[in-house]
Amino acid sequence: MKVSVVSPLVRFPPLPSSLIRLFVGLGILLTSTLTAVEIRVASFNIGGNFGADPVFSLGNQGTPDHDSVADILNRIDADVVVIQEIFDEDLVGAPDDSSVADGTDPSDDLADLTATTGYPYRHTVFQTSLDFTLRSVILSRYPFLSTDAVTSPSDANEITRVHPVAVVDVPGTTNDPTIITVHLNASGATENRFRRAIEMRRLVEYIEDEGLDENDNLIILGDFNLNLVRTQLTINSLPTSLPNSFNLGSDVTFPVIASALPEFYFPSPNIIQRLVPTRLNGATNTFINGGILDHILISNSIASRPFATEIYDSTLDTSNAIGLPKAGSPLNDNSSTTASDHFALFGDFELDDITTITANVSQSSLLESDPVGTATLDITISRPTGNNDPITVNLATSDPTEATVSPSSLFFGPSVTNLSADIIPQLDNIPDPNQTVTFTASSTGLLDSTTNIDVLNIDIAQYLLTSPTQNITETFDLFDGTNDPLNWTSTPPGNWLGDDDGTSATPGKYAYGTSEASAGLIPDGTTTFDGLYLNDTGAEIRAMEISYDAEQWRSITSGASDNWTAELLTNDASIPLSPLAFT
Repeated sequence: MKVSVVSPLVRFPPLPSSLIRLFVGLGILLTSTLTAVEIRVASFNIGGNFGADPVFSLGNQGTPDHDSVADILNRIDADVVVIQEIFDEDLVGAPDDSSVADGTDPSDDLADLTATTGYPYRHTVFQTSLDFTLRSVILSRYPFLSTDAVTSPSDANEITRVHPVAVVDVPGTTNDPTIITVHLNASGATENRFRRAIEMRRLVEYIEDEGLDENDNLIILGDFNLNLVRTQLTINSLPTSLPNSFNLGSDVTFPVIASALPEFYFPSPNIIQRLVPTRLNGATNTFINGGILDHILISNSIASRPFATEIYDSTLDTSNAIGLPKAGSPLNDNSSTTASDHFALFGDFELDDITTITANVSQSSLLESDPVGTATLDITISRPTGNNDPITVNLATSDPTEATVSPSSLFFGPSVTNLSADIIPQLDNIPDPNQTVTFTASSTGLLDSTTNIDVLNIDIAQYLLTSPTQNITETFDLFDGTNDPLNWTSTPPGNWLGDDDGTSATPGKYAYGTSEASAGLIPDGTTTFDGLYLNDTGAEIRAMEISYDAEQWRSITSGASDNWTAELLTNDASIPLSPLAFT
C-alpha cells in the first residue's frame, strides 16, 4: 500500500515537540594479559611398602609399586618431578649396583619409569652422605641449564641425603626456575631434630652463596620430615646418639634452634613462602597415616604471581572436573596407597611478570548521531620492569554498522603506556533497539581485551508533522520486505518473507514491486499495520486527509475475498475510517 496525508479532516491532540529518552549503559572493563609461562612441579616420596613386592622403593617395571608410581606421575602430568627414596638398586651406575640383595633384575628401573612418563632429563647425586642407600632425583621434560647439590662443608659430614639442585631451561622465558629437592632426616628424637636443623642451615647457606633471593624463581620441595605439630626446640650442645660418621661443621655454634617450620630457617625478611596444598576433601596431610611431612616452598617472586597447588589422592580422584587439570582418566582408588606411604603433591606456577593490556571506553554510551570524538576507546599497556618491547594493538568492533574505531591499530613505543582511538557511531536510519557494541583490543602474544559501549538509537518510528498544511507521502522505495517498514509496526510481528512478484503462495508479509515497493501480504488470518504520526506543529491539528493506493498482485479463482480496513487511534480511542476499506 502507498499512503499520503494532507490536511485537514481529523483531530490530533498537541504532542511534545521532542522526545527525550535516557539510557544508562554499562561499559564492561576486561583486562587481558600476555600468556604466562607456566610450569607444573611435583614432589613424590615413593618409599614405603617395604614388606610388599618389591621390597625396595621403585622396583622393576610391571610390579605394582613401579606401575602405580608411573600412573600417578602420568596423571599429574608435571613438567618437573622430584622424587625421594629412590634406592641404589633402582639405578644403573649406583655405587652398589653390582650387588642386588633381593636378587631382582639390576636394570635401571628409574630409566624405565622416565621412559613411560616422558622425562628425558634426570639429575641424581651420588656424593657421599650419611644415608648411602636412598637417593633423591629431579626429573624434567626440559633440559637443565646447570645441576648441583647441597652438601656438607668440606670439614663436615652432616647431610642425611644429598639435596639435588637443577636450573631448568623452560621454553619461552629467561626467568628459568631453580629447583631443589630435599629429604631430611626422620623421627622426632632430639638428635634427629638437631640434624634437620643443620640440614636446613646448609640449604639456606647454599641459596645465599648462589646469590638467590626473593626476586629469583626458586622452588624447594620434598620430604622435610618436619612435623608441624612439634614445638620449637633449643639445643645447647651436641646431642648424643648421633651416627658414628656424623661430623658437625666447625662453623656451627650453640645454641641451635630446631623448628618444625621450614620457613623459620630463612633470614629476615624471608625470601620463601611455605604453601599449604590440600587434598580434594580439604585435608592437608601428606603422609597417608597422618602428618604433614612434605612441603612446597616458593620464593616471593613466584608467590607474587598466580599459583595453585594440590595433594594427589587417588581415592578422591573421581572426575576431571574437580581439582587442578590432570591428564587422562581418574585412577583406581588404591593407586596412591600401592605407590607409597606418602601422597604426591604438585603445583602450577607462573615464571614471568605479566604484560597487561587494558581496554576501556571514555563513556558508557553515545547517540548514533554523535560526532566523531564524542567517545574514545582508551588502551593502556603495562609492562614488567625492563620490558621495553614495542607493541602494536589491533582494534576491532563487533558491529561496524553501529560503531567503528579510528585508527584501527595503535603503536606503543617503549615509553608509551596510553593511547586512544575515536569511536565513530553509525547513523543507520533504522528504528532498531539500542545496541551494545563490543570493542576488542588484540596483539600478538597477548590475550584479547574487550570493553563495551551502548549505541543509542535516534531513529524514531514516526512521521513528523511540522506544518498544518504539510503533505507526507510514503512510497516505500527502500523497503525490501525483510522487516517492518520505517515508521510502521506489524502485528503479529515477524514473518517477513522478502520480495514477491505475485507468484508465491506462502502466507506472510512481502515487498511487492521493483521500481516502487508496496508493503503487503498473503493473508493467513488478520494482520495489522500501524503507522505513527507526531504533531510537532505547536498547535492542535483539527482535521486530516488520509488516502492510500491499493494494489492486488495475486488472486485465486473462486477464492475468499480479502480486504483492507483502516482506523484512526487517537487519545486511546478508535475511529473507524470506513471509506478507506478495500476488497
